[in-house]
Amino acid sequence: MITIIIPVFNVGKYIRECLESLFCQTYSNFELIIVNDGSTDNSLKIIKEYINEYSEKITLLNQENQGVSEARNLANNYIRGDYLIYIDPDDYLHPDYLKKLVLTIEKEKSDVAICGYEIFYDDIKGENYQKKYNVSVDFLDGIATAQMMMNLDLEGYLWNKLFRVSALKAKGIFFEKGRYIQDWYPVFKTLASMSKITFINESLYFYRQRSTSTVYKKSKKKVDDYYYACRQIIKKAELLDIDSKIIAKFRVATFLAIATDIYYINDVDIIDLYQFSFENGYTELIDNVSILKNREISFKQKIKLLLWRGHAFYKIPIVIKHR
Repeated sequence: MITIIIPVFNVGKYIRECLESLFCQTYSNFELIIVNDGSTDNSLKIIKEYINEYSEKITLLNQENQGVSEARNLANNYIRGDYLIYIDPDDYLHPDYLKKLVLTIEKEKSDVAICGYEIFYDDIKGENYQKKYNVSVDFLDGIATAQMMMNLDLEGYLWNKLFRVSALKAKGIFFEKGRYIQDWYPVFKTLASMSKITFINESLYFYRQRSTSTVYKKSKKKVDDYYYACRQIIKKAELLDIDSKIIAKFRVATFLAIATDIYYINDVDIIDLYQFSFENGYTELIDNVSILKNREISFKQKIKLLLWRGHAFYKIPIVIKHR
């Protein structure tokens, strides 16, 4: 059986589509744990409609609004399945999402199965696109997968990863409270500890982009949380003896992302963006990083970092074009 965990906070506009896609799955051996994180809209009303119809499958937990991390941590205490997946309440699923994940993890006897996804845009401009993982081998071990994440070829999302519960060191994955970037490091650490990880080269999850999502918050806190996650990943990678050139590449890539986001912060008065970066410790990511002989770092990244070091990064609009 699969345990599915969904944290819910004020997603009345989307939760019905999410639940409908779940209860239309071609694989039905699952339990659903929903954590209502203090919703004040009609989310709970819609959830109760589905409880009336699928009472044997749904466990509803209620808490005062504490955030998505605390919601997931609470749900971890109620896991009964052999497999575990966390999904978001504003997304929806391909009908074969669960079936293909569970068949893959069982067939390969792996600890984790990972599928591709499609990004689509709701109330903001953007072009839909699919992300697939064309891994050339049957499976990767934890270190190779961690390395893939540090190359930014694999994201730290939860919702496209099915975990074997017995392979987790604790039941579920622990998430730090109150962070916008709350899944990246826990996923990195968890995958790095696994023995066997398999990939499905199909887009089975539909990831909604919307203006009210925390992904689009332009704030110092988001930058701080991103920086914190980067530092935690780097510390873990060093303990795992991951190639220093790949760690250097990760440092450069993530610092450039931070430098770009700083430009778009709209709740902080920044007089000197360089000084702001230094005072907040972000430049620590690239301290003592040698780029010229590192072939892991792309030519484009090298140019951008040289522009930063020459105090010309923010003067060229194409360099700071938002990702």
